[in-house]
Formats: sequence, C-alpha cells, structure tokens
Amino acid sequence: MANNAAGLSLVYPMYNERENIAEAVAHGKAVLSSLTGDWEIIVVDDGSTDGGAEIVEALSRKEPRVRLIRRSRNEGLGKTLREGFSAARLGVMLYCDSDLPYDLSILKDALPLLARADVVAGYRLNRREAFLRLVYSKVYNFLIKALFGLPVRDVNFSFKLLKRRVLDGIELESRGSFIDAELLVKARNAGWRLAEVGVVYAHRKHGLSKLSSLATIIEMLGELRRQYPELARPGGAGWRSAGFRDFLHTVLRRASCPFDYLENLVPRRGRVLDVGCGHGLFAHRMAAGSPERQVAGWDPDARKLALARRHLPALPNLRFLPEPAFPVLTQIDAVTVVDVLQYLPAAEKDSFVRRCRDRLAPGGLLLIKEIDTRPMWKYAWTRLQESLALALGLTRTPSGSKRLYFEPAQRHLERLASLGFAVRVLTPRTRLPYPHVIIAGTKAG
Repeated sequence: MANNAAGLSLVYPMYNERENIAEAVAHGKAVLSSLTGDWEIIVVDDGSTDGGAEIVEALSRKEPRVRLIRRSRNEGLGKTLREGFSAARLGVMLYCDSDLPYDLSILKDALPLLARADVVAGYRLNRREAFLRLVYSKVYNFLIKALFGLPVRDVNFSFKLLKRRVLDGIELESRGSFIDAELLVKARNAGWRLAEVGVVYAHRKHGLSKLSSLATIIEMLGELRRQYPELARPGGAGWRSAGFRDFLHTVLRRASCPFDYLENLVPRRGRVLDVGCGHGLFAHRMAAGSPERQVAGWDPDARKLALARRHLPALPNLRFLPEPAFPVLTQIDAVTVVDVLQYLPAAEKDSFVRRCRDRLAPGGLLLIKEIDTRPMWKYAWTRLQESLALALGLTRTPSGSKRLYFEPAQRHLERLASLGFAVRVLTPRTRLPYPHVIIAGTKAG
C-alpha cells in the first residue's frame, strides 16, 4: 500500500445513523486491516438522539482502534469533520459518510494516487438520484468550479483521502456542508496537488439523507458568500478581480470545454506545450493533474498570460512563456491546441500545425480540440456564441479579425495525416450543445 508507513485514519461523521453505523465500522475494519497494520476508525457523533453513539461505544470496547468522539448537541458536518480530523493520529486520512455511500475497497485504487498527489477526491460514476437533488448537485458543482476554478468533478461527495500535512497548513472554518469545497479550494490554493478517482455510488440502505434539505443548501450558500473573499483572492484562482469580461470568459470556458476528458488524453509525464493557452486554464489543469508533467503555456496575447500568472495558483511544474512569437521549444512529448484553429484561415492552419509538429519529439502527441460542423444545429449554436464572444471582446483573434474559420473533423484528420501523423478522431460526450471533436495525432518515430 502507498503510504503504508504513515498509517490510515478513517473518519465517520455521524448524526442519527443507528441503523448504519455498525455495518460502516465493520466494513471499515475489514478493509483497513487488509491494507495496513496501522489504522484507526474515528466516529464523531454530532449530537445523535437515536442511540447510535451507544453502539459505537460498545464496538470501541471490543476494538480500541475504534474511537468515539461524542458531542452533546448537533452542530453541523463542518464542525464534526474538523473535530475528527484534529483527533486523527495517523499520516493519511479518509472521510466517509456513515451510511456507506461506497465500498471502501476503492482505497486499493486511490491510495497509490498519493504518490503523485496530496488530496484525492472521489467522484460518482453513477448518479441515480431524485431529480431535485441531482439539479442541486449539478448547479452547486458548476458554481464552485466557475468561482474558484476547482478541477474536481464532484465537490461534495464524501470521499476525501488526504495526507495529514495538508491540514497542518490550512485552517478550516465551515460549520456545515460547505466544508468539502472549503477543504479542496484551500488545499489547492496552498499548493497541494489534487487527484480524482471514480467511485461506484451506493444508495443508503436505511434512513434519510440530512444533506439535501433546503436549510442545508441555504447554509452552504451563506458559507460560500462569507468565505468567498478569502478563497477567491488573487493567486487563489479568483478571476472576479480581473474584470467582468475576463471573469465571464473563464466561467463560460470552464463550463463549456471538456477539460477533464482532454486532460486524460495527455501523457502523465514529460514535457507538454499548450499552444494558444489563453488564460491558462487548461495548462493549469494539466500541471495540477500530474506533477510529472512539465507544462509550458504560450499565447500571442500577453495580457492573458499576465492574468494567468496573477490569478492561477503557482505550480512548480507550470510556466507561461513570455515570448511574442511561436515558441522555439523542441523535443516536446505533447502539444495541445484547444479551440485555436477556428480563428485561423486555411493556409495559416496548415503552417500552424506544421510548427506544432516540428516541436514534437518522435512518437509525441499532438492533441487538437475543435468544433465540428456536424450536427448542424449544434454547430450553428456554437458559431453564434463564438461570434458574439468576438463581438463583445471576450475572445480575440491574433489578427484582430472578427471572422471564424470552422472546419469539419475530416479536414483536420486529413491535414494531420498528410503531415505523417497516425490520427484518431474522438468525440467527448457532454450534456451541453457543443459539437466538440478531438483530433489526436501521434508523430511518426
């Protein structure tokens, strides 16, 4: 097990989970014992009135590594988790709800990720929820990503695996369920590396969720409003101070572009050049996704690069190139070009792609993300939106032109194939009406 020497603390926050807690503790003991000899389970009772605390007390008498922290009144998830984290004695911690929303055996896949990350956040692979709760979750995840640029798919899911040292450098304040977002944003702002793992979600067997009520949602939004000035400070991915146009552009960009899908196609290690990186959102996503990538971002718009340096958290494996001309770097392992070719006439596209090819090492990857011209209705909608963005100054072409030059996926494929690339065409699935297409070319060796 990765980080075996550090030991593993499992924290269960509990409020009226009498029907679930014994199974949760037993499952935790079985999984932790199979992974390490140094483990503990901490159950923090948040003022339960159903006798659940007495069940945990009985379990702790049989197994000293099961501990109960008991509070006399209900004070919220945030305070409960803060107390559990403070009581944890070992070097790696996992937080999981007491109704067992997933099989803890996923730790076998998640723990090795701590070799290249400091926090691992789980995201649900299956989302069979009531319609209203699904809407709440989607809106909240969008809001947190848009406001803070957080590269996490499922902010409030109760799988947070982290190294103890992460909590030593940040101070958590949330009383309620906003603590999930607060933890991730503060960890990212402090320079800790984030990773994600897909988790099969299991619906609770007994009882009702306490986290999707209107009162809980209002409390989360109140915490968000209170903590926003600190969490979104310059240098902490807060774009509001960059001005309305750039703030709006980055919000829309994160919402509409399939960055997660793209990032998974990029090699986990090696030198990566993001050409036409704009505000640096994807370059930062790639650097945060793997510390073994050395990422360089370049854009002809020096103003956007300056904003990227100012508003994105600094990462040791990310730099933005100041030169006004196309970078002269060579022997690059991957070159990414995201929504750039649509601004270039056909002849300039050919020259641009050749220059990208010349920067690549043999066997290197050229990853181009563009808008396809099919289906027609999605293309028409996207073209209208991009035209408005140009007219409003949210985006700019290198020449200052207001024209767009979209091409069908087949034309992009033919261009790369003519330059000696082995080409794949990929279509990411999104719920938004954009005909995204990805052309992945591998340079001949």
